[in-house]
Amino acid sequence: MELRNILNAGVVRFVEGTAEKGLVLGQDVVRALVERYKFWEHPTKASEFELDDGGQGATFQHGAFDGFPVQRLRLYRRGVAAESPGVPSADVCRFIDDLLAFGAKEFGLRYADSSDVKHVFNSSLEIQMSDAFGRKFDVLNRVASEIDAMLVRDGIQAPGFSLGGLILQPDTSAVAPITPGKFIVERRVNYALRDNVYFSQAPLRTDDHLAILESLDRES
Repeated sequence: MELRNILNAGVVRFVEGTAEKGLVLGQDVVRALVERYKFWEHPTKASEFELDDGGQGATFQHGAFDGFPVQRLRLYRRGVAAESPGVPSADVCRFIDDLLAFGAKEFGLRYADSSDVKHVFNSSLEIQMSDAFGRKFDVLNRVASEIDAMLVRDGIQAPGFSLGGLILQPDTSAVAPITPGKFIVERRVNYALRDNVYFSQAPLRTDDHLAILESLDRES
């Protein structure tokens, strides 16, 4: 298995800040974050600085930190969400740590965890799997051959079916504070099957995501 590209790394940090130095104005926060992280897009009016749960959050886009892009930052009353392409989730966590430290220094914010779960992760990768990966699932390969034969019987010369991907998902009927997203591996469009190029998404840290994919490919 070869990593071709980190398409996106997303991190949510559940934390709530309390101002110890008195009133903190939203416009001062926006001005300070734009200056520090060079965000191109940011809230420009009070209605866009909505921190309550269920809203879109105060959204900042197209910034940078420590030499890598910060695609999007959302501030909430009880959390911070950030995502970035091209870098692992560990770097996004470093950005959030810097953000919180800056808030403490600049505005006197004191933080407390707002949930038993401290972080939620999302990872999107482009990878190249081994030739053996698509042949690993014997039952599905037999089904693919049967489909090919049925199409040929009806006069359709199909190029041959093959494994297109797999999805693992949690039991969404279970009651839980946080329901993780799906684990997905699917072929990238506009690539030949022989190229073995896949898109994968997982509710994991980037390193954990890669470890699962390497294990999956190794066992094939």
